[in-house]
Amino acid sequence: MKFTVVLILLLSSVDLIAQKDIKLTSPSKQLSFSFHNGREGLFYNISFKNKRIINNSSISLDFIDGKFKQNLKAGKPVFRKGVEDYELIVGKAKFVHDPYLEVLIPLEETKTPFRKFNIVVRAFDDGIAFRYEFPQQPSWSQFSLTDEHTTFNLAENPKILALLLPNYTTSHEGEYSHMRFSELKEDTLMDMPALFEFPDSVYIAITEAALIDYAGMYLVKEKNILTSRVSPLPGQTAIKVKATLPHNPGVY
Repeated sequence: MKFTVVLILLLSSVDLIAQKDIKLTSPSKQLSFSFHNGREGLFYNISFKNKRIINNSSISLDFIDGKFKQNLKAGKPVFRKGVEDYELIVGKAKFVHDPYLEVLIPLEETKTPFRKFNIVVRAFDDGIAFRYEFPQQPSWSQFSLTDEHTTFNLAENPKILALLLPNYTTSHEGEYSHMRFSELKEDTLMDMPALFEFPDSVYIAITEAALIDYAGMYLVKEKNILTSRVSPLPGQTAIKVKATLPHNPGVY
């Protein structure tokens, strides 16, 4: 299980095209997430103080038996409120009280075999987190994931502070690189968390949390867009995750 986390810190028949955007805001209303299901696929945006930080970024998943990208219909979103309360081992504060707003977006194929999956999004005052869930269903009992295409189309040309890696089997240790996003070479593996600095003292950190029964994620630049790259299972390069349903790969 895992959640992809974007932390934003301030020092009838269903017509796919007609579906409205699904929007979620943080409790403070400063962070917002919007989701769109259109003819070309699934897309999301993230804004901070009404300014786009992540712009029109696509989501898709590849499996041995087909893709989740197009020909999908969104069901009725389910909204709820929640609070995370926990104790820190180290830090300036001992106890954390972190309220959030959440939306579950159910998606289903419009063509056979009519597979289903959910996108669950949480909006905190200092970050957005989302994950993919695969509920139990009669027509689909297990999957082999070959690629995850979660993209982060960063606005402007932020500064990067990140650990660049030669491959998937490293110690995750080394000297961090400082550069503009435009200077980053295509297909270079970037470890997480990765930090991006924007004007006006706005920073984005991209990472993942509660990684259970799922492949670890890296970031690469593909066609000038930041894209997820999950590590393959040992001994081969095609399959990244094998799992049985229900499967909820992560906790925010």
